[in-house]
Amino acid sequence: MSKESFGEFVKKRMDKLGLGLREVSRRTDEEIEITGNTVSAGYFSQLLSNEGDHCETVSIDILWSLGVVLKVDPLHLFVLSRPNIDSKYLDPELRKKIFNMK
Repeated sequence: MSKESFGEFVKKRMDKLGLGLREVSRRTDEEIEITGNTVSAGYFSQLLSNEGDHCETVSIDILWSLGVVLKVDPLHLFVLSRPNIDSKYLDPELRKKIFNMK
């Protein structure tokens, strides 16, 4: 079974939160002290459509900003943005084992 794409996941999350593309972009700018980066609507659109394989090179800083606005763990966004990373690393039990978390 293949994992959900970055664009599919983010679009579902936006729908759930009632946010459009421009609104997500606006909020990354509005909450700059928390997000650390503004994500332009144009770049965000490219990420959602994976135009030019932007997803595979998107920085963790941008993923952090989107995670803050979308209320999603940026690690989840990172794994989804990299097709070659196995989604098993999102499993909370495996993460506990790997990082000896209690």
